[in-house]
Amino acid sequence: MLRFLLISVICIVVLFHYYDNFKTYILLKSNTSKTTGIIVDYYEIGLSSFYMKYSYTVNGDVYTKTVNPDKLFDNCEEDKKCINSKIYVLYSKKEPSVSKPIFDMKGDE
Repeated sequence: MLRFLLISVICIVVLFHYYDNFKTYILLKSNTSKTTGIIVDYYEIGLSSFYMKYSYTVNGDVYTKTVNPDKLFDNCEEDKKCINSKIYVLYSKKEPSVSKPIFDMKGDE
């Protein structure tokens, strides 16, 4: 019984994660806009698991998100030079809280 409960909980968590990623994908696939955001924090948890927290503003509302970046910023986790760097952020016009940073362009270009 306990094994079934544990497997059920794991399945629910995995399904929720995939649903959330799919919802984000759908919302960012159409009706999006681009804005400039800033890197708020950049840190490592465990071995080689980097996370970046970024912030952006849409219609006067400030949104802050944390992502596991596809691109690592040079020496950022040690010297924190990337903090306050500008980046572009793609967000959903329908739900501005849904966003993703665009790593192939920097906001200060």
